[in-house]
Amino acid sequence: MYETPPPKRPSPILGLLKKPMMLAIAAAAVALLLVIFCCCGLWLFGNLNTGSV
Repeated sequence: MYETPPPKRPSPILGLLKKPMMLAIAAAAVALLLVIFCCCGLWLFGNLNTGSV
């Protein structure tokens, strides 16, 4: 008779891969938002400056 194999646990490698991926996605989203915000701010600032002159 064969022994029943122990129940497979989620491999720690997958856990380690998933966490940085989530962090990277979150960081990328925040960076994108910051870039868009900065671009819009600079564009508005430039428009206000050229309009006031």
